[in-house]
Amino acid sequence: MYMPEDGSSSEGRGARRTGARELAAFMGSAEGACVAFALRSAARKVSAFYDARLAPAGLTIAQFSVLAHASAKPAPSVAALAERLTLDPSTLSRTLKPLEDAGLLEIHPDPDNRRIRRVKLTEAGKDKLVEAGQLWMAAQKEAAGIVPLATVAEVTRAVEALEI
Repeated sequence: MYMPEDGSSSEGRGARRTGARELAAFMGSAEGACVAFALRSAARKVSAFYDARLAPAGLTIAQFSVLAHASAKPAPSVAALAERLTLDPSTLSRTLKPLEDAGLLEIHPDPDNRRIRRVKLTEAGKDKLVEAGQLWMAAQKEAAGIVPLATVAEVTRAVEALEI
């Protein structure tokens, strides 16, 4: 539990409010910066950056990632695609639905195991991926000029060391 610098107890209503204010101030300082908040904030900003660059193709970075990863293997299962994208299947399903509705991909049961659903890009999906891919490459070059890929790799390695 957080203890105020003055060593006072956090018991009682007034003390709780004071402790909460001090905790908020501490978290806002450089030495108290919350890693989770900072990384979530950075991830939202990066996503917004890519979303803006992909907007002319009518895709978000999440949708582009789904199309790109779905095209990497012929008809991956929804579960395999979710794992590859580090998403839970319900989150992936919410991303797949508008892409399916737009005719960019099809979801069909596996012929050998009808419980497994497979994702396949349509011709329109392949065309959209090529169109958006050009925009993504330009965005990637722009982003890498601001945030060096070595820095991204270093942060990624560090985060992977966190145990859940």
